[in-house]
Amino acid sequence: MSIKVFFIFVCALVCLKIFAIFNTSFGLFGDEAQYWLWSRSFDLGYFSKPPLLAWFLGLYTNLFGSEFISLKFFAMPFYTLTAYLIYRICIKLELSKKDSISCALVFFIIPSASLSSFLISTDVILLLFWSMLMNLVLIIRSSPKNLYFVFFGVVFGLALLAKYAAIYFLICLFFLTFYDKKSRLAFKTNPLGLLLFVLVSSVFLFPNLLWNHLNNWVTFSHTADNANLNNYNISLLRGLGFLTIQIAILGPVIFFGFLINIKNLKFDFQNLYLLSFSIPILVIVFFESVIVRANANWAAPALLSLLIFFFRSIKKYKYPLININFFFNWFVGCFLFFSIAMSYPFSFFNRINGVKEFALEIVQISKESSIIVNDRMLFSSLAYELRHYPVKILMPHNPKNPISNHFQLKSNLKKNYGEGFFLIGDPINISYLSKKYQTSFIKRYDKKFTSEPIYLYEVTF
Repeated sequence: MSIKVFFIFVCALVCLKIFAIFNTSFGLFGDEAQYWLWSRSFDLGYFSKPPLLAWFLGLYTNLFGSEFISLKFFAMPFYTLTAYLIYRICIKLELSKKDSISCALVFFIIPSASLSSFLISTDVILLLFWSMLMNLVLIIRSSPKNLYFVFFGVVFGLALLAKYAAIYFLICLFFLTFYDKKSRLAFKTNPLGLLLFVLVSSVFLFPNLLWNHLNNWVTFSHTADNANLNNYNISLLRGLGFLTIQIAILGPVIFFGFLINIKNLKFDFQNLYLLSFSIPILVIVFFESVIVRANANWAAPALLSLLIFFFRSIKKYKYPLININFFFNWFVGCFLFFSIAMSYPFSFFNRINGVKEFALEIVQISKESSIIVNDRMLFSSLAYELRHYPVKILMPHNPKNPISNHFQLKSNLKKNYGEGFFLIGDPINISYLSKKYQTSFIKRYDKKFTSEPIYLYEVTF
């Protein structure tokens, strides 16, 4: 299949995505609404993530607005740039121009990229900087100039501000320099370059470290809780499930193509480079999934080099397999976006189905009274959907308890609060209030977007 045909089908998928954005009745995911809320204020850090996504999103919404349609276009430029950088990596790894373009287009429509390009997430920005870093490693390997180490420090610092998972890059780089002599010499023979890299990346990260220090290291505590090995529950089946999901979101056909060509696999520099930036991450997250748990996107950076590795490894039946892989992933993407456009009530869309209607009902009941919401995802969704209404939304937090999310830190219900409000959640969560109050049960809601019943109360003083 020609590059031109690939490009036409990619454009068709993008058009279907745009059609879905304009026609769906679904809302934002709770996490997306949370990131939008963060972007309303420029902070050096946020409870569960470093600040770069919120900064970029704040700049974007100042230019293009905060409506659903606008927000759903946020990720597309990032993925376009990432696809181009994958093309540059392929060229540097001595793939032909045709194969390099094909690999970049294949990335653009793999299931994980199709889905993620529709969402606001930290991975969108991390993958862009990760692909920049992979390019810079190849440049430094060939020409270890001080200026390139400065660029390396800038991009690595920005990657850490996008998501702390960027630290995996140093682990991957260690394996590459351990096994590849030329890479090792490029870093070893330029100590000044290494020092510049450390200093520049530290300058970028320092403000976020200072913010964490001033806020009791809440982000690092949250990250540690996600990987809490103290609550281990060993399950090999869960680990196998994680690996299966990685294959599915990368594209099972290209993985099959790799398997039928595995006997011809050579450990040349190109493959060593690609495996160094994928296998360490997959191994770490696989063991975490076996011991505790792991979300599918925790290994997202590994999929960039793994895709190129699979693509490069295919020898026998190369173009038929690439064509089948391309159109299999293309049809998966079409199914996804057509389902979104039609607002089809699949169970995996439950979290974004009906939130807006619920928010409008709540605001009609509460009138201009404050709304107190205990659940973080529901708090985010309501705050976004009611952004045009003159309503205050707060979250209860007993000062004696540790902070568990950003809104308890920035939008907390103070202990001495004394105005009447409507409570969404359990009244026990406001028991710390110092003034006497009465609660009146209003209604129970059973909604698809949450697995738990929602209880609404009126609280008067």
